[in-house]
Amino acid sequence: MGIGPFTTYAPPGVYAQTVVEPAVGLLLGGLRVPVLIGVGKETLSQTNFEMIRGSSSVADTPIFGEDAQGRWVSGGTPQNPILGNQDGNKSRFKVRNYPIVDGNGRGSATYDASKVSVSVNGSPVVVAAVDGPNGLVSLLVPPAEDDKVTINYFFHRKDTRITDDVSAQITDGPAVLVAPKVETYAVTLGSNDKLALTLDDTVPVTITLTPGATRTATDIANDVNAANIPGLTSSVHVDNEGLSHVQLVALGNILVGSSNSNSSDAPEGNKVAYSTDGGASFTKIWRLKNVGTCTWTSGYKLAFDGGDRMSAPDTVTLTSGTVPPGGTVDASVDLKAPGDTGTYQGNYRLKEPGGALFGIGPSASNYFWVKIKAVSAASLKPDLVVKSINLDPVEPYESQSVSVSVKIENRGGETAKDFTVKWWPGEGYASPACTWDVDDLDPDDDQTLNCTYGGYPSFYASINTKAEVDTGDDVDESDEGNNVRLKEVKVLDF
Repeated sequence: MGIGPFTTYAPPGVYAQTVVEPAVGLLLGGLRVPVLIGVGKETLSQTNFEMIRGSSSVADTPIFGEDAQGRWVSGGTPQNPILGNQDGNKSRFKVRNYPIVDGNGRGSATYDASKVSVSVNGSPVVVAAVDGPNGLVSLLVPPAEDDKVTINYFFHRKDTRITDDVSAQITDGPAVLVAPKVETYAVTLGSNDKLALTLDDTVPVTITLTPGATRTATDIANDVNAANIPGLTSSVHVDNEGLSHVQLVALGNILVGSSNSNSSDAPEGNKVAYSTDGGASFTKIWRLKNVGTCTWTSGYKLAFDGGDRMSAPDTVTLTSGTVPPGGTVDASVDLKAPGDTGTYQGNYRLKEPGGALFGIGPSASNYFWVKIKAVSAASLKPDLVVKSINLDPVEPYESQSVSVSVKIENRGGETAKDFTVKWWPGEGYASPACTWDVDDLDPDDDQTLNCTYGGYPSFYASINTKAEVDTGDDVDESDEGNNVRLKEVKVLDF
């Protein structure tokens, strides 16, 4: 029977074969190039492009260095596990592409733990079990909360699946934060005129907004820019309905605290940005660039891919129009901060119309993310403590010179400035032997202060040496009751 305009034409069969190299060869990084047999022509001009086409359904695709962050199993079923961040107790995680196969080129799902390799902070660890069909990997020992866990494995890609290297699609530009509330804003002096931010997790700032009953987004942006804060700018974001929102742009991380302008206790009309205190709403925006060869359409989705959901939907339409190769799109998702304090991270990838997920990195499998810290107003204040007191020698003789080392730490959320630290040889001594003036100490930072003490006037079987930070109460702290530290020492007799 004739097909199309050609009465004698019959299409040839199509066959694709993927050559599977030994693991050592794969580590050297060669991409497998499929062989297409048939009539037709396809021209590609793109680097790092991996393609499998044809009728083969047993191609085994290698994944190297996939990050397990946000993929740790906390409950659910093997078919539908609940995923989240590591807390130091979880030992099982789910890979992003599954089923996990044995890598022999036949597409066979595996339960063999030797078919995958896992590293913690760059060092290989023991894999206890593998559930290939469900993509689950169990470790013998749970990693610590801040360990970096990566995995190498093969998965079953199936027929006609195409994956680009989209690492360049996620720019390294600044973070953009858009207020969910549209203009106008009612700003009242002393009530909701303070906007508290922390930049790059270390630089706390408070911006004073100009009072007014009908402040526009432009007015609020001008107030932010007038503060002249390095690394932070503000502008107006106009949405697809023509409504104006305040937009913050930061070079690095931006933490929105709970001052009166952005507190969850403020009336809805007064919110100029999301609050991380009390479960308020916010919008996260990523600017993505299409560096592939296919045009992104409304069929492409921004997809939640594990971690902390923060009320995110499963998918959001990436664009209502089209994004041609070389074009950019602002992908956004509306989120809600959890009501409890802590650090939260939600992970995302893109989903093509056929349902396949793709992300960033050499294997186009890694996610991009949104990360926030939910804090209370009190935690944005400094919190100074004496972390340790050390003497050298540890047990000095009377009249022997002693080297004193006092380590202080700021456990709060704001920089402590211009305070004094003192050390007394004994808590009953009237005068300190060492005094230091400290200019500033950033959040989560510590500083070691050193001095030399001329020697104890007599021996002591036991005496408590004492150190105190912020002796003049110059710093407004979240906890004023933890500034003193005692340490028992022994002074020997000659």
